[in-house]
Amino acid sequence: MEHDASVYTIVLLAEKALSADDVADLTSLHGKGADLRVVALLPGDAERHRFLAALDDLVLGRFREAAHDVEEREPQAATDEARAALEATVSELRATGAEVHGHLTPADPVRALRAAVDEHEADEVVVLTEPHWVEEALRRDWASRARHYVGVPVLRLLPHGQRPVRP
Repeated sequence: MEHDASVYTIVLLAEKALSADDVADLTSLHGKGADLRVVALLPGDAERHRFLAALDDLVLGRFREAAHDVEEREPQAATDEARAALEATVSELRATGAEVHGHLTPADPVRALRAAVDEHEADEVVVLTEPHWVEEALRRDWASRARHYVGVPVLRLLPHGQRPVRP
């Protein structure tokens, strides 16, 4: 893919659909009217996200929520959920006028992130996830791993309205 220097390219890695407020936050990072290309990546393995959410709920003492996080579901339901989240995110981003490409990632989203950075000659990576205390403490969260792997600046954002609450 040929790089257009007038377009600022962001590779976005998110664990669920972006809200309209998340999209507004993302698209305003580089000023109003910036010519943006966004490559949106969401993990195709929603089950992994649920496992991490359960661990975080346990750390925070939210046992009922942890039990709900690990309830069994059909694998196809998880894939359908991920695909719907990606489609909603792409739609919200396109409504801002940005050029948008969307992809579900395979098992390791950080590897897919690097491939997307290389393919699209990205200027920046934005990782938008809720806090994952266990992974963050071990520096195994997506943003920490990406900072040592992708070769461009990595910005970590929380979903709009989310405030970190330390355990």
